[in-house]
Amino acid sequence: MNLRILSSNSRLHLFATAVLVLLQTFCYSTSSLAGPIQSPNDPRAYESLRLDNGLQVLLISDPDTDKAAAALDVNVGSSSDPKGREGLAHFLEHMLFLGTEKYPQPGEYQEYIAAHGGGHNAYTAFENTNYFFDVDKDYLEPALDRFAQFFTKPLFSREYVDREMHAVDSEYQSKRMEDGWRSFQAFKQAINPEHPMAQFATGSLETLANREDSNTRDELIAFYNQHYSANIMTLVVLGKEPVAKLKEWVIEKFSRIENRRASALEIDQPLFTSGQLPIRLNIEPNKDQRSMRLTFPMPSVKQYYLSKPTRYIGNLLGHEGKGSLLSLLKERGWSDGLSAGTGMTTDNESTFNVTIKLTKDGLAHVDDISSHVFQYLRLVRSEGIAEWLFGEQRQLSDIAFQFQEEAEPINYVRSLANSLHEYPSRDVLRGPYVMEKYDPVLINRFLGYLSPDNVLITVIAKGLETDSTTAWFDARYSIAAVPTETVDRWLEGEIDVALTIPEPNIFLPDDLTVKPVRQTAGKPELLKRDPGIAVWHQQDDTYRVPRADFYFSVRSPVANDSPEHAVLTELYVELINDQLTEYSYPARLAGLDYRLYKHIRGFSVRISGYDSKQGLLLSRIAETLREPVLMPERFELFKDEMRRTLRDAAKDTPYAQALTEVRTLLVNPTWSDEQLLSALESLEFEDLTRFVPRLMDKTQVLALSHGNVSETEALQRAKVIESSLLDTTTPTSVPHGQVIKLTESGRYVRQLDIEHG
Repeated sequence: MNLRILSSNSRLHLFATAVLVLLQTFCYSTSSLAGPIQSPNDPRAYESLRLDNGLQVLLISDPDTDKAAAALDVNVGSSSDPKGREGLAHFLEHMLFLGTEKYPQPGEYQEYIAAHGGGHNAYTAFENTNYFFDVDKDYLEPALDRFAQFFTKPLFSREYVDREMHAVDSEYQSKRMEDGWRSFQAFKQAINPEHPMAQFATGSLETLANREDSNTRDELIAFYNQHYSANIMTLVVLGKEPVAKLKEWVIEKFSRIENRRASALEIDQPLFTSGQLPIRLNIEPNKDQRSMRLTFPMPSVKQYYLSKPTRYIGNLLGHEGKGSLLSLLKERGWSDGLSAGTGMTTDNESTFNVTIKLTKDGLAHVDDISSHVFQYLRLVRSEGIAEWLFGEQRQLSDIAFQFQEEAEPINYVRSLANSLHEYPSRDVLRGPYVMEKYDPVLINRFLGYLSPDNVLITVIAKGLETDSTTAWFDARYSIAAVPTETVDRWLEGEIDVALTIPEPNIFLPDDLTVKPVRQTAGKPELLKRDPGIAVWHQQDDTYRVPRADFYFSVRSPVANDSPEHAVLTELYVELINDQLTEYSYPARLAGLDYRLYKHIRGFSVRISGYDSKQGLLLSRIAETLREPVLMPERFELFKDEMRRTLRDAAKDTPYAQALTEVRTLLVNPTWSDEQLLSALESLEFEDLTRFVPRLMDKTQVLALSHGNVSETEALQRAKVIESSLLDTTTPTSVPHGQVIKLTESGRYVRQLDIEHG
């Protein structure tokens, strides 16, 4: 037995060391921030604080969560890449995961997260870089400890620099054939070349390689030391523990992040220089697609989040109901889709975009379509700025916030970490929703930026005249000034009489009562089974919100028994959706949506949202299915769209093509793209008009009601289906699809000839 006796000096030294460790661990000050305003239906506990190093934190306690999650957002992104080192911010994001002083093994963090039921990722955007993970609810503290080390003591190990350069380059190479990236790179050629957005952001071996006078790792570390500062970071942590415990962990682990007193990048260049607009940008895509976009630069809208002037404008311009801009363009045969709203937003500037899908005929009428856009904007200025319209939008936003659906923890923390840069801590939860200040002067001011002499018109289509190629994505494009006479015509054209401001929304929910639960059922109950229909029902006893879902599936033996019938069923579904657009769009605005889609045995309808007006929408859908108005010109439009989609499938990413091939091989009946395309080419409008009665002649219907709906209401909705669709049909049984059973000893190899990247 060995005894060790310490002198008084030694004991004093150990005591002092212990005290120092305790002080380093716990003696960090924090300041409380205004707690966030939360939805009355949100049961979680929140606390906002700022650590003494400047890190802004939002803590979320959710005792019922299955997953814990955290996200840290750094207010620096690709806009801060040094000249000649494009992609450095993205490269840093990669390198940060490869070991820290406390956890030096490069895969230790990833392995811990995966071993405890979680996932992780990160992204680099223009102004910020976001790191996030989730993990089983019982393992948050050790995961946080590993996560925090990235922002205190990363290694940036030399042996992994070359590997991650190639990883970044692989990301770039994989995107070279994707039209979204190609179009964005062409857009960069049209803006002010001195603006940070004009530069290449992904990174490649060319931009990140070591040079004689410059070592990439040294520049990476310098970038990290300059920008990765606690005072421009935000952190969100969600766990099952009480807020006090989460706070203790965060203070202990994240107070060590250094405050280098960095500042977010201040962009001193405009997106477009004075006199640069209006211009037209032509882009030739890889896939056979057609669209146009009107982009208007304007001052930043961030500070106006309480009144949201551009959302107000976008809601009117992007409306799809009767009298809307889209309705007129569809009537002309020029478009079958339109959206409008804020595009990019920085602290200094924003853009407003109007994006329009073009038909083949629409491509030849780009100037006319633009003219109608400006006509509608003039209509908004003269008739569309009204307090009742703002009040309607505000009411819908308030309801959406009150009854917002709970997001997955990892998505929730990732979004909130970014939002902490956008909104005061008090408004970080309601910021995207709130519309409390009606300001007609402000709306008029932003309408002023949506003018013909302040627009970039981007047209994307095969066969456009181009004269240049982008440096990084090999996209063909051309840029030309819009002629003065065209601008004058846009300024002075008469407003088409077909264009109107939306009427009051008949789908605004007027009853948000949560119905009492009759009985608790662990699964849906069969309410009715008659020849040709079965009705199931389950009342929600968990979430207790005024929402419901009503599904019904119409099965037909001829819906998918041949490639020709599969194509005709798909075209029928698309034409019904098209016919319902004007009526259903106000419902969608009011939080009541539907989906009508084809499946292997027929087609299904799903109505989801606030339950008070579901019967109104269901009746119109059933009526339209019973007596569709099929028009040959719309048939040709959707036939053309299906043709282009099927042809473009060969240009999808390799993994998407592989998944399609697996589904085709394993599920029967499933038809290949080649079979469907061959069948499509021979079909005419008359084939569809003959097929629809056959499709609906012999059917089987399965209905399911779930949510804030009683049994009586569920049966009433099923009665609508019966009276509309089943009174003239013959009940039948439609067999299930077949899944090929693979043998244990079998080896299955399928080689695909894919050109991508």
